[in-house]
Amino acid sequence: LILVDDGSTDPSARIAAGYARYDRRIKLIRGRNAGPGGARNLGIRVARGRLLAFADADDVVPFHAYERMAASLAQTKSDFCIGSYGRIRGNHRTSVQLADRLHQERRTGATLRDVPEIIDDVFLWNKMFRREFWEERVSPIPEGIRYEDQETTARASLRARAFDVLSPVLYWWRIREDGSSLTQAKHLLEDLSDRLTVASAVTELFKEEAPGPVLEHWHQRLLGADLLPYLEQVPDATDEYWELLSKGIRRLAPAGPAGLERADPQVRVMLHLAAEGRREE
Repeated sequence: LILVDDGSTDPSARIAAGYARYDRRIKLIRGRNAGPGGARNLGIRVARGRLLAFADADDVVPFHAYERMAASLAQTKSDFCIGSYGRIRGNHRTSVQLADRLHQERRTGATLRDVPEIIDDVFLWNKMFRREFWEERVSPIPEGIRYEDQETTARASLRARAFDVLSPVLYWWRIREDGSSLTQAKHLLEDLSDRLTVASAVTELFKEEAPGPVLEHWHQRLLGADLLPYLEQVPDATDEYWELLSKGIRRLAPAGPAGLERADPQVRVMLHLAAEGRREE
């Protein structure tokens, strides 16, 4: 168990060091506040195992989660596996509709052609990877940018010989009620900039390597779930935010109205107006 202290300012590193003193399986690494991508890459360099899995600081890993993932990989010989996930808000655990749908049935030895919609599962923390596959086909994780999971999981899904989709909830994602999570900062200019940068990188990746249905599904996701939260910020956004968003949508949207046909009608109208710079409308 490799614990990476990413420049924390609270007592967490001291607590982790206490555990490491009493259990030789635990190793504490002190980082330089490089963000999730940098911290994970640092942990990977120290890791010596044949499998890799990631857990964020304030989330919960169910007791048998890694056992189930490792057992699946041992049985199927797939390159990585994906478990379902749920949310924690305060003291309550709730299901996630998207995760329930994607993980409704167990699939083993699958490819992206079989389940193109699995690219909607963009997180690193509910997956386990074979170390050899990771190093040859996936790494490194982008550093110094938000949404680094999305490009990394896209590479894994595209390049895997096969992967397993597991039904049980194998990870609990905590939603911070104080709004301090990176995923709750859609109103910030730097968040929008990172989102557009990652979206461009993933779009190019899918254009180069993905079969047609996968690229089509990616555009549907990008122009809906990924960009809609930023469109919703427009009434209160600065001019600089609006200009960056409008320019980004013009660059990312497929050419012409036909590329937006599968988008939700309301989203399609908003994207069209944003691309044309018609902010008031």
